[in-house]
Amino acid sequence: MDRFTFTATGSLTESPPATVRLLVGAGGTGLKGYDYDNKDFTVLKATQLDPVVNFDWGSASPAKTLGTGTCGVRWTGQVLAPESGKFFIKEQYLVVRSPSPTWTSGGSFIGREAGRASSYLLDGTGTSGFNENPFPAAVSKKGSPIALEISAKGGYSLGTITDFMALKITVNGQDTQPTRYLLNGADGDLWLCKFDLAEILCYSRALTATEEASVGGYLAAKYGIKTAYPQPTNRQPVSLKTPQKANKP
Repeated sequence: MDRFTFTATGSLTESPPATVRLLVGAGGTGLKGYDYDNKDFTVLKATQLDPVVNFDWGSASPAKTLGTGTCGVRWTGQVLAPESGKFFIKEQYLVVRSPSPTWTSGGSFIGREAGRASSYLLDGTGTSGFNENPFPAAVSKKGSPIALEISAKGGYSLGTITDFMALKITVNGQDTQPTRYLLNGADGDLWLCKFDLAEILCYSRALTATEEASVGGYLAAKYGIKTAYPQPTNRQPVSLKTPQKANKP
């Protein structure tokens, strides 16, 4: 058994039936995929269960019922990690978009389970930036650093967030101890901010310039995003276990 959650409310003399939720290690059979015939996920054509989400359609479409270059796929479900534990995250590289022009709530893409040290919060008060409690140490969008300008749009304003964007987020670095992390949460709460997260890569240290170019180029090529990163020589994410070779422009 990987996790056991028991929830109960009531008084000292009487309590209603409580809820027990079990998440066992056997896992499921896949994520449910929704095929849309446009890029804004409004014209649903088909659904299917995908045991593995690892596709590269190139210039083709995911299905015969979808137009080439005018389609989108969204997956929903739960992901069970092979094992739980404590980690240390220094940098996050991700491809994400918001369904609305501003963030719908606070939270973070991947946030610390308890406390806000070595984490960050999106600003869910009608902005497209980050909350000051706490700000990330640094933010880049499409390979270009964003200056910390605190305004009504929040710090590190990302501008247009309704299109998929490649982000690099350096956490605030207030804690050097491994901890547990939550997807779409921080400080022990699930804030339920709405966003479409295509991929996220987390590293325990700051990457070198060569490594960052390799990660950014990989994400840009995989998701068709124009960035300041050079074209990658391969389409594989960067592992910190092996040295990285410089990409050719």
